[in-house]
Amino acid sequence: MGRDGLNASMQGDPVPAITESAASGETALIFADLRTTLGVGVVNLIWRHIATFPGALPWAWATVKPVYVSGDVAMEARRLKAGLAIPAPPAWPDSVLRGAGIDAAGETSIRRILASYNRSNAMNLVALSALVRQIDGAPADASTGPASPERSQEAAIEGALPSLLTLDQVSADTADLIRRINLLGDRDQGRILASMYRHLAHWPAFLALSYAHLAPLSADGRLANLIAQAISLGDSAGARLQAGMAVLPPPDTADKVRRAATDFIEHAIGKMVPIAALLMQALKS
Repeated sequence: MGRDGLNASMQGDPVPAITESAASGETALIFADLRTTLGVGVVNLIWRHIATFPGALPWAWATVKPVYVSGDVAMEARRLKAGLAIPAPPAWPDSVLRGAGIDAAGETSIRRILASYNRSNAMNLVALSALVRQIDGAPADASTGPASPERSQEAAIEGALPSLLTLDQVSADTADLIRRINLLGDRDQGRILASMYRHLAHWPAFLALSYAHLAPLSADGRLANLIAQAISLGDSAGARLQAGMAVLPPPDTADKVRRAATDFIEHAIGKMVPIAALLMQALKS
């Protein structure tokens, strides 16, 4: 643990990151603003990672915040999720969760975790795609496309999320399960460990159900197709968002922000957008 709660342990955050609990000063204020603006109770790993680069977090967040506040990011995120061809197999009956030892309170927490990541990952995918395009000097797209969803903010997801467990805080079997489920759909050997699975690790049985649900989709290529579709839709959304972003002098660390954002888009966020949607679909009742 170092400056402002920096944690690079593979047992915790898989990349250098500022923990929410240890953030201070301007970093803590921006983290609070992120939670409020996105309407979720968690600061996603990509933002906590960007916070490790000097001068990067204030610049990156100030650049993209206008399109969050305007409702454009929420609109594009809804469009992206609506554009994904999520398969609709029969939802799990309540007895499946109860039989796995997950009570009603646990189910409520699991639904809150999935909803939080489903919202924040989709929003961050489109906004970070726009940020990468701006850094690269790519042309913006002034069109809105057909049947644009209404520009409006969604109500905040109420309730706290459970603690973000480290791999040494869970059993060896659960840690192995987290690593295995993180490999499903991954295109980089699981190098970036998705935080959502560490939040869900309070219910190892749910991770096991999720693995059994997702593994066939990964094996037959359907999950890979959904991930590629999400990344492509995110880039198109980013092109439309560019015009609404602030144009600010970039810090010396802008190239590091670009590499980090691209890494997360291609190997973490782009993967977790369809995965959260798939698990939410399984929980529909």
